[in-house]
Amino acid sequence: MENIRTWLNGTRNYDAGIQLYIEHGGDTLLKRLFTQEGFSEYKLKRLTSALQDLLKPHPKQNHQTPHTTSVLEAPAPMKGRATERKWSTERDEVEQSLFLQWKEKYSEMINLSARVGDISKEATIKKDQSKIAEAGRMALRILDLDDECDVIFGIKEFYKTNGRLPDDEGPLEIAVDPKLWYKKLHNHQRYLRKFRVRVDQDPTDTDAATLLKKHEWAVSEYKKLLKMD
Repeated sequence: MENIRTWLNGTRNYDAGIQLYIEHGGDTLLKRLFTQEGFSEYKLKRLTSALQDLLKPHPKQNHQTPHTTSVLEAPAPMKGRATERKWSTERDEVEQSLFLQWKEKYSEMINLSARVGDISKEATIKKDQSKIAEAGRMALRILDLDDECDVIFGIKEFYKTNGRLPDDEGPLEIAVDPKLWYKKLHNHQRYLRKFRVRVDQDPTDTDAATLLKKHEWAVSEYKKLLKMD
């Protein structure tokens, strides 16, 4: 991990930091965020934090129950974090799918944060080792959920800024030959209906929502070419 320490103590080149996290990190959501197109101060901050976390010692798994209660001091979501994570009141299908994924994790995090304090007190008073372990697991889960919420929110911010997801290959191609326009229009309308059904069945399906938006766009473009609008 010496190369990570060197990076943290140096100029913190963003691309070099990404390679370090890809090599040493294990969070696929963070890797997806970091490999998005373009640099931002937000992503550099998250990358720096993620690399710093890799240097922190992790408790070994064993059959002994720790006799310290420090793990019970679960870091609740930072004050103001809820207001920092602002979502649009009017969301298209793609943003809505990301919002629902975020909301599920955020709700679980808030629920755990509300419960962990009471469990921690009970464990301390009763010297209940099983409760101590339970509170410790809850504390670590809160940290994980907070990071996952940040990653989803970062992907949303990228989508709002760029009009596409980080790994999106771009819009569909429009046929140049006018003889193909009617056929292409009907094909895209068919796919549009297909992905509309998928999104209606599972609003958290970001891939389906993305394809729905693409085929909606293609249908609109062909209708313009065919002067059907």
